[in-house]
Amino acid sequence: MTKLNKGIGVQQARKKQSNWPFVLVLLLVALEYLRPQDFFPFLMPFRIPGLVALMLIIYWLLNERITSLFRYPLTKLNMYFLFLTGISVMYAVNTFYPYKIFFQEILITASVVMPTILIVNSVDRVRKFLSFWVLVHLVLALIVLSKGGRGPGGFLSDENDVALALIMGLPYAAYMYGYEKRKKYKFLFGLTAVVSVLAIAVSFSRGGFLGLVCVLAFMWLISKNKSKYLLISMLMVVIAGSTLLTVLPEGYFDEMKTSTDAGTGTGHHRIMSWDIGLQMFYRNPVLGVGAGNYPWNVERYENFSEIWRSANTRSFSGRQSHSLYFTLIPEFGLLGIILYLVIFRRMYKIIRPIAKSDPSEVDKELIVFAKAIAVSIVGFLSAGAFISVLFYPHFWHLIANITVVANVYAANIREDAKE
Repeated sequence: MTKLNKGIGVQQARKKQSNWPFVLVLLLVALEYLRPQDFFPFLMPFRIPGLVALMLIIYWLLNERITSLFRYPLTKLNMYFLFLTGISVMYAVNTFYPYKIFFQEILITASVVMPTILIVNSVDRVRKFLSFWVLVHLVLALIVLSKGGRGPGGFLSDENDVALALIMGLPYAAYMYGYEKRKKYKFLFGLTAVVSVLAIAVSFSRGGFLGLVCVLAFMWLISKNKSKYLLISMLMVVIAGSTLLTVLPEGYFDEMKTSTDAGTGTGHHRIMSWDIGLQMFYRNPVLGVGAGNYPWNVERYENFSEIWRSANTRSFSGRQSHSLYFTLIPEFGLLGIILYLVIFRRMYKIIRPIAKSDPSEVDKELIVFAKAIAVSIVGFLSAGAFISVLFYPHFWHLIANITVVANVYAANIREDAKE
């Protein structure tokens, strides 16, 4: 089977679908990450993101049974995570937040994860979807540059949060740049990679900086031609660095050092926050204190933290943990920790064989996409160590993107087997 035939094979094998659901998937991604309603307030009364989400939910329910939530390994594990979130309302101090987070998780599963898996069902659509994904992150990076390091709003308004989003988008741009042969698309992907690095730096996010280092290091580590990748990376650093010197705030690199300084500044505050989270876990080891309930339990448990007591500082009550892990550990306990580890282990087991496939046996684009997703996971897990992103949409987009690529990959393998 030729590469072209592989690219359209899945779509030919299925009943031909109309394009408007695919357009809705793209539109929802743009609305979620760019939030045009924040720039054009007259759009707010129309509730466009909600309407698009509702249309996708209806489309999914009309085309698949509700049991499809348990059809794929990652969506099944996601339902277990939703269950843990939901039951925490029974023992949480603040019952509003488990309710709120539970319904947010249901909404993003029904409006993003399942419709994306259903609709993005061919190599051609995966290519278009991820190309659009890169374009959205280019616009996002430009917004960050124009706003002096801040994001457009919502879950991306904070500098740390938007830096993590850009870190997760960077691998798609970088790998698709390396694969793409068409000049205009190659320029788009290369521009996105460079502008994203600039925007991450301008965000002044220490967690973002560490995440960027981890992403670049992992890309080098898994590269077959390490010397070539190193030269390309150095060229990007020179191009970006010459611009960064003119826009970085004074004392940028000194500020970066404080993220890991356990003795002073924000580094010390993080250590205290994390230790308070551990005190919650020690006293609620099985189920934790409940989804979204870390801030509401700080005052109850900070006195158990010797680090906090010895600092002789004021109460941290109401503060976030500033870490993916130290949100997960105290809020979900051992059951949540084990489930989260199982989810990411499953992600690894799904994506690794695709990324290591022989290009002669499967469409090379799928290998490129799989590598981009793998590095994006590294960005999420590394930068997330310093940012409270446990309930942000990134996790569910990873589930959707991995399942989409895995499904199309499996379909391509089946088509080849028939030849």
